[in-house]
Amino acid sequence: MKGWLLKNPSDTTLSTRPTDVVFLVISSAICLALLSWYYAVSLSGFEPGFSNSIVGRDFINMYVGGELIADDNLAPLFSQADYMLVIREKYGEDYPIHNWSYPPTLFWPAMFFSQFSYYFALFLWVLLGGGLMLLTARELGLNPIWGLAIFLSPAGLINIIAGQNGFVTAALMTLAFTYAAKRPAIAGLNWAVLTMKPHLGIVALPLLIFNRQWKVILYGGVSFLLLVGSTLLVWGVEPWARFLSYTTRQQRVVLDNWDGLMYLIVPTGFMQGRNWDLGVPSSYILHLVIAGLGVWLALQAWPDRNAEMRRSLTWFVVTTFLILPYSFLYDLVVLQFVLILWVKDPQALFIMKPSPSRILWKLLWFLPFLSFFTAVGASIQIGPLVFAFLLWRLGSGKR
Repeated sequence: MKGWLLKNPSDTTLSTRPTDVVFLVISSAICLALLSWYYAVSLSGFEPGFSNSIVGRDFINMYVGGELIADDNLAPLFSQADYMLVIREKYGEDYPIHNWSYPPTLFWPAMFFSQFSYYFALFLWVLLGGGLMLLTARELGLNPIWGLAIFLSPAGLINIIAGQNGFVTAALMTLAFTYAAKRPAIAGLNWAVLTMKPHLGIVALPLLIFNRQWKVILYGGVSFLLLVGSTLLVWGVEPWARFLSYTTRQQRVVLDNWDGLMYLIVPTGFMQGRNWDLGVPSSYILHLVIAGLGVWLALQAWPDRNAEMRRSLTWFVVTTFLILPYSFLYDLVVLQFVLILWVKDPQALFIMKPSPSRILWKLLWFLPFLSFFTAVGASIQIGPLVFAFLLWRLGSGKR
């Protein structure tokens, strides 16, 4: 059993409890069945129901954006109306609203994927995500079977259906911590590439400074400058100026004004306020209170410089998702990595007796599903409650 579960049979990083294995196998089977159903009812290439979105949903941004970039037609990326004109000319006049929300550093991969047909490009995108999960598991010293479990986890399923980048960002964050001590250049590169979604790295620099990881900061800074420099060399300054002005404002519009599915898939304190119809200003006040609590809890739980990697990664992930007003369920793929790292001894994370700790661990494995259904059924975002609880327990574990 050990040889099958772990990359190194002498490794005791993860539990070999048969019940843990059975649970993850059943979870993966459920997610695979749901994914198969999703594709089976979308044989026309479009999802069923009123949304009429193409399979892969948000991957359309990567694909259409890449086509525009390859054609040297960047203007529609910075105009909601013009961008939707392009999409609706290609995919139907009633196509749901989308917007390009990424910095110019993502121009390169977008152009690459646009060279293929949409469905083959989507296949490559999902394949890339699966490969990154296997790679990250291997670099953590785990058997790749755990990477497959994360690929077919609840957050992984939502990420695949959404055609989003949760696999990429999960790998970048996890590998940045994994490589920090032994390969600072690669760790820095991971942080630099994570700027594709810069808000997810909001607490990275303070943590790196506190840990005096100067090499990681140096390599990260150089890598980021090279990424930015390559886009400046090819496309000039204007895309960055438009990103820092129009795109950032547009994301505020998305957060403040979009509704419907947004109420269900954004597990933040701000969206809790909008779920309760508090209005935008009051929702920000509510989020400030929650984020303030998050900062206080994060300071209590701040990982020591010599803390084990899983504790530092856990602190980083739950702090980030608690203080951000804007994140999605598909971003929680990295939380599934965090949970895998505590599967052997969840009581060390929750500071509870082993039996209730294992039950709680299993519930949190399904957090993306639970969050969705509590938002649907009770208009309650349980994400902030969970993240605050985890930070509290991390702090308790230090005492």
